[in-house]
Amino acid sequence: MQRFWVLCLGLMLAACGAGESEAQRAMKEAWVGVDVSNLVVQTLDGEPQPLKDILLENEGRGIILNIWATWCPPCVHEMPALDARGKRGDVMVVAISTDKNADILKDYLKKQNWGSGMRIWHDPMGSVTRETLGARALPMSYILDANLIVRDVIVGPDDWK
Repeated sequence: MQRFWVLCLGLMLAACGAGESEAQRAMKEAWVGVDVSNLVVQTLDGEPQPLKDILLENEGRGIILNIWATWCPPCVHEMPALDARGKRGDVMVVAISTDKNADILKDYLKKQNWGSGMRIWHDPMGSVTRETLGARALPMSYILDANLIVRDVIVGPDDWK
């Protein structure tokens, strides 16, 4: 009987098109190959932070540019894995929060046991995340090469192994 339900679930997922959606494919097609070195977000203290400044310390690694918010459960769920990925040192992780209030974001971060393996920046007005990058879902990640060229886009959470 259990195999029957597993088979039914598998058929339902196949029928629903589980996997990459048309919207995800469109995002990838729109962004792969785009140079994002001119992006400027904010530090948690509200100072301008040009993305290209990280090239000096990146040492030729790829970059995971993750768009997230404290109020987004899937975003929060993937943060420890992103932090661990950043600590491994094979990529640099930059997490850009879309939370409106920097003080709430700072208080939230103080209570977490992750964050040392990534840079956490802020985009309270959404001018970079929504308007420039076109992020319409959270979490959303842009995989950049060492020259800040988009090589992949991940819509939704990932396990970051």
